[in-house]
Amino acid sequence: MKNQLWFKRLLAVEGQDATFRPASALVLEQAKNSLVWDVDGNSYIDLCAGFGALPLGHNNDEIRAKLRDQDNLISHGMGDLFPSRSKIELMEALLALFPSHLRQVLLSVTGSQAVELAMKTAILATKGSGFISFEGAYHGVELGSLALAGQPKFRDPFASWLNVKHVQHLPFVCSAEHIQSAFDVFKSEGIKPAAIIVEPIQCRGGFRSAPLTWLKLLRSFCEKENCLLIFDEVFTGLGRSGRMTFATAVPCDLLCLGKALGGGMPLSACLGTQEVMQAWPRNEGEAIHTGTFFGHPYSCRVALATLAVISEQKLVERSLIVGNQFLLALKKNLAERPSIRDIRGRGLMIAKEFVEPANAIHVTNELRSEGFLLTPCGVNGECVSFSPALNIAESLLNKTLAALVAILDRLEKKV
Repeated sequence: MKNQLWFKRLLAVEGQDATFRPASALVLEQAKNSLVWDVDGNSYIDLCAGFGALPLGHNNDEIRAKLRDQDNLISHGMGDLFPSRSKIELMEALLALFPSHLRQVLLSVTGSQAVELAMKTAILATKGSGFISFEGAYHGVELGSLALAGQPKFRDPFASWLNVKHVQHLPFVCSAEHIQSAFDVFKSEGIKPAAIIVEPIQCRGGFRSAPLTWLKLLRSFCEKENCLLIFDEVFTGLGRSGRMTFATAVPCDLLCLGKALGGGMPLSACLGTQEVMQAWPRNEGEAIHTGTFFGHPYSCRVALATLAVISEQKLVERSLIVGNQFLLALKKNLAERPSIRDIRGRGLMIAKEFVEPANAIHVTNELRSEGFLLTPCGVNGECVSFSPALNIAESLLNKTLAALVAILDRLEKKV
C-alpha cells in the first residue's frame, strides 16, 4: 500500500515526536471542501478541518475566486520595516469585526506566538510577571507560552527551564476563593500579577465551556487586582463556537486569534485595547518583538478573503444553528449509551466523552477505517472531537452520526 510506503519514508527523515505513529498509516494527498483523499485514493469525510484551521474547508472556490486577480501580489514584505498593503487591510478588517474596545493588532504566525505576544504585552502594560492559567488549558508549546499549559505532559519535560513560580494553575471554572488564593500567593511571594489567561471553551482540554458568569468573575478580579484579562480564542474565534468572539459578551484586554484566521495559511493575531498596546515602545527602526513572516502578505490576503466569505455566507450564525442541531442529534441517539459520559459543545465545536478513554481511541480508529477523520481530545484523550468546516454539508454530518451509532452498537455488544 502507498500509505505504508510513504509513511516509512517519513520515519526515515523526521524526528520521532513530530508525527503520530498509528498501527495503520495514513498519508493525505488531495482535498476538496470537507473531503480528503489519501495516497491510495481512499476518500474521507474531514471532521477536523485542520484542527479548526480550515473554516471553509479545503480549496474553497470562493477563496480561489477572490485571489484570481492577485498574480502580482508581493510574496514577502518586511513587516516591521516596509509593510504590505495586505497587512494593513487585514488589520483594519479584523478591528471592524471585533468589539470596539479592541483597537490595535499585532500579527504573528502561530497560535503560540499570539499567546506570547499577549504575555509580553501584559508584562509591559502592568510591569507584572504573574499569570493565572487553568487546568486542562492549552496555550501552545513554545517555551514562552508553555509555562501556562494546564496539562503537565507538555510542561514537565521542560520544567528545569520554566519559571513556574510565576504561574498559578487553577481548576477550570473554579470558585472565587480559588482565584483570590492565587492572588494571595503572588502577594506573599512579591510577584506582581500581569494577567489571567483563559480559553472560553477549552480545546485540547475536552471542549469544556466556561459560563459567562464565570468569565465575568475573572473580569472583576482583573479590575480589582490591576491586571489584564486575556482570552485565548485561537480555536474558538471567528465562528467555531457560534460566536465571532466571547469578547462581545465579556470585555477582555487582549484577544488571541489563530487557526481559522489564516483560512489554511499560517497566521495569528493578538488584538488589544489601545491603552494596553501602547505599552510597547514606538518602533524607531528595530522592533523588540518581530518575526520574518509576521504579516506575510499572501497569508494576509487569504485571511482577508476568508473573513469576507465568513461574513457574506453568515457562517458564524450557521455554525451555531447547524452545530446545535448536530449536538441535539448526537444526544438523542447516543446520550443513553453506557459507554458515553457526556456529549457537549457549542457551535461546530463538539466533544463526545467516553467513560473509558481507550474507547475514544477505538472509536476514532473505527471511524477512520470507515472513511471519517476525527481526533481525540481531553486531558486523557477521553473525548472524540468534532471541529468540521463551518460550511460542511449537513448530509456529511448525518452520515457521521449513522456511522457512530453503528460503531457503538458493535462496541457495546462486545462488553
